[in-house]
Amino acid sequence: MNYNNYQVSDFIADDFFIKWVKYPDAESEYFWQNWLKQHPEKLEEVQNARDLIVSIGYRNQYQPTEDEFIEVLENVHRKQSKFQPKRNFSIVYQALGRAAIIVLLLSVGWYYYQDKKVEKVEKTVPNEITYITKSTSRGQNSTLNLPDGSLVRLNAESSLKIPDNFGKENREVFLSGEAFFEVNRDTLRPFIIHSGDLLTTVLGTSFNITSYPDDQLQQIAVVTGRVSVMNLDTSSNNYSKEPALLLPKQLLIYDKESKVNQIKHDIDLENVVAWTDGVLIYQNENLKKILKDLERWYGVEITVSPAVDQTGKYSGTFDNKNLENVLMGLSFTSRNFKYRIKDKKVWIEK
Repeated sequence: MNYNNYQVSDFIADDFFIKWVKYPDAESEYFWQNWLKQHPEKLEEVQNARDLIVSIGYRNQYQPTEDEFIEVLENVHRKQSKFQPKRNFSIVYQALGRAAIIVLLLSVGWYYYQDKKVEKVEKTVPNEITYITKSTSRGQNSTLNLPDGSLVRLNAESSLKIPDNFGKENREVFLSGEAFFEVNRDTLRPFIIHSGDLLTTVLGTSFNITSYPDDQLQQIAVVTGRVSVMNLDTSSNNYSKEPALLLPKQLLIYDKESKVNQIKHDIDLENVVAWTDGVLIYQNENLKKILKDLERWYGVEITVSPAVDQTGKYSGTFDNKNLENVLMGLSFTSRNFKYRIKDKKVWIEK
């Protein structure tokens, strides 16, 4: 649909636009937000149309057609003339006069309403949205309390970008890294998270998102409630306009290289969210992934010798252990490498 030439009257008659205003979902939210970014000159008209639909309950009230309106007047005339034959013409004129007054009042009210709405938009719609970014460095994690009462736990080397008007009209954030969300329920304002190629939409639930820019995999695990996930990469091998619905103990994994996502069922949630309690749990994980996690978790730089095989699988649980104890446990399990630690640098050798 080409909305470039749409006016307010066109928007309020468009089903897709009305659906977005009254029943927003991930698809419509993504479409209209991106369309407005590309057509900022239409922001005022869109805002007017939104306000009109919301304020007068658009399409909830019956609007008679011109023929139906005339038929009502004729019926009124016939009934009145049956009992008062001498006043038939005056009754018609009075009825038409009242109708004309109503139309005039509605017209004046419409223009007054439009004028006020334009004035309101000019005063309240900002030229651009400003964002606040909360970040953690290596070796650090943080807990954020959002204005709507939701809680976010940021893992190491992660950031969350939040609009300064968060919660007033919508709840939308941008994540880079890993975070655990406990979202306060609000059916009128869905909570939307942008993370790489994935758009996650929830009403109220708890879940974990892993989306580091330099990692090949993105993951979303649901602890409670329901989560809607849409892939925004149209070149993806299994791209679909319909979002995937995740339930508790389900995990969505998206491979950024192959552009394929899969859903796992009945996952062990403890393994996914243990980091929020300072615990690292690995089950058959390759050494490369584990060492990358340790760099972030302990705030160190790890250099690995090319002679070390990083594809081997490792398992272990490390409950608030220091780095040396973790490396000692891994090296003892595999006997594949030895390590040296000096300040914030670690060397892994054959």
